[in-house]
Amino acid sequence: MEWVEGTELDTYVNQFRGNPFVLNDLCIAFTEMAKWLSSMSFAHGDINPDNIIVKATGDLILVDYDDMFTEAMCGKKITKNNLELTPRYYNRYMDDLVLAATAAKVRKRPLMPMNSSGFCSPLKTGYPL
Repeated sequence: MEWVEGTELDTYVNQFRGNPFVLNDLCIAFTEMAKWLSSMSFAHGDINPDNIIVKATGDLILVDYDDMFTEAMCGKKITKNNLELTPRYYNRYMDDLVLAATAAKVRKRPLMPMNSSGFCSPLKTGYPL
């Protein structure tokens, strides 16, 4: 995996707290990343603000995949830090709750209305989706 230059999500949000336009773009980018990740057959496994990098372009990059889940792990005994991870919690959906919680944090003051799923609704802003 190549090195990514950028700012950790929490730092970026705090840096632009007073700029609703930047935070609105971030909300859209985060929603698109979350939708993409939720559609995949794997899970990142360690979604947190330290593992989401915001590039200068505003693109979001997930890093630190060492807790990743893939379909090839289904039915296998997985142990991490001397704990056995059960399929009930260690599966392709394990990022969903954290993504929703992080989205709520990112969208504290967006300009765009929320859609029925609680994410920013893209309007005609010229933002490439």
